[in-house]
Amino acid sequence: MRADGIQPVQVRVGLDFGRLDFVRMGSPMGSEVNVLGFAANFASKCAKIANSWEMVAGQSLAALLPPDDVEIHKQSPHRYMRDGDTRSYHFYEVSWIRYLKHVEGISVQLAGRPVSAVGLADNGG
Repeated sequence: MRADGIQPVQVRVGLDFGRLDFVRMGSPMGSEVNVLGFAANFASKCAKIANSWEMVAGQSLAALLPPDDVEIHKQSPHRYMRDGDTRSYHFYEVSWIRYLKHVEGISVQLAGRPVSAVGLADNGG
């Protein structure tokens, strides 16, 4: 539905799991915090191949989810070079609708606290 001539929002998500390093870049007059690491890099690749209303995850996160919630993505695997070797890392489509119940209340739980303060609510299913 269009409201006031604004196009409807279309969302796509890329996720992965692994070590992240946060670095502040800039000068004393202005800087920003950036995240570095394989998981962050691959999550951005997942987001790039995701279609609207699709959640794509890397294999490290997919390995932590129930098998019924993930399916190998048609553009999998991604090949990359590391230390002179060609390696493969897989993309997975995630059944995101099952995770919506966990989103409710996250902003209230965070309220300026670290992400580790967020817990999963048991919404009866």
